[in-house]
Amino acid sequence: QTSPDTLTTGKQSSIKGTSTENTLPPTTTETLAQNLLLEYITTEKAKGGEAMSDADAQAAALRLAQKTKTPPGKQYQLKDLVISVDNSSGAMTTYATKIKTVMLAFTTSVTKSDVEVVYMTPADAKRKTEYARTMARYEKLIKGLIAIKTPSDIAPLHLRLIQAYSNMKNDTTVMMNMFADPIKGLSALTEYRTEISNLTELAKEYDEYLAKKQ
Repeated sequence: QTSPDTLTTGKQSSIKGTSTENTLPPTTTETLAQNLLLEYITTEKAKGGEAMSDADAQAAALRLAQKTKTPPGKQYQLKDLVISVDNSSGAMTTYATKIKTVMLAFTTSVTKSDVEVVYMTPADAKRKTEYARTMARYEKLIKGLIAIKTPSDIAPLHLRLIQAYSNMKNDTTVMMNMFADPIKGLSALTEYRTEISNLTELAKEYDEYLAKKQ
């Protein structure tokens, strides 16, 4: 698992601790997702009168998840950003401060992690409320990031940051249907975890870049 404390520490910690706290699914929820999928596959196989071993079911689950693509969310472009030609040290410092403020607001507004919301009982009325709150948090974050005046030299990294959160928002939406469509749900969970890894790598790139500029 990835936690904010494992990201690179430095004075340029503009995205440190903003993406992973309370978002990666613990082992129990990962197991639940896999069990839902395996149960579905085994049931479908049983309908044909043919028994399926655990190994066969796991292999089938992996193949199906790999073939299933999460419906794409919004794709952002550089033209969507507020880009500045000022790439001075001062501009970078201002940028880092603003981005940290926006992302800190995102993490401190957490009431339940994305995956906790997904695995709430579908019959629980609070599930919809928590999901709506989660989507509102993502929308506020993305709008906040887009509004930041971004030095042109770091714009590609900024775009990747926005896209990663946009993808996580979309993956969470798909995962909400996990109980109805476990195959697509597990695929979305896999993509969600990939975005978490991408954010960790992106944090390192930010640190390395800003260390040269500040």
